[in-house]
Amino acid sequence: SDDEIRNGLLSYETVGRRANVVRTDKLILIDDCYNANPGSVKSALDSMEHFDGRRVAILGDMFELGDNENALHEEVGAYAVEHGAELVLTVGGLSVHTAEGARKAGGNAEHYDTKEELIRQLDQILREGDIVLVKASHTMEFEKISEAENYARSQGQSVAFITWAERQEIVG
Repeated sequence: SDDEIRNGLLSYETVGRRANVVRTDKLILIDDCYNANPGSVKSALDSMEHFDGRRVAILGDMFELGDNENALHEEVGAYAVEHGAELVLTVGGLSVHTAEGARKAGGNAEHYDTKEELIRQLDQILREGDIVLVKASHTMEFEKISEAENYARSQGQSVAFITWAERQEIVG
């Protein structure tokens, strides 16, 4: 029945680190660091448009893209800016092109050589109310960046995963 379909969709939960949405006292984190390709990154960037706040995209390398990998990274950077990312932070050898694409599109972008370098700066970069997307190919190990729930708990903040039903209310 329609009710069963609706209830099934509303009780949906993501698996692993695919499109988890975490709300802390400071920010909303979209933890989607399981895998990445140009299409999935663009879709994740589109999901940020449903939230109010400064949109920060933390993007890493996308692997196995072939000869066009530099151009595809640059395209994703431009797409991020064109679709509302106010700040693009990148990590990885290929993602330097993502930052370049964001800048060419008129955006604000910073590139970091390592995850550790970025992690050390996050407290100074992120603001209360930010919407933060973390997305890269799995081998980039971006889960080390997106473990905001553990950090927030250590700072005495409340942490809650946003359910699929709550997401539907946000989206409208």
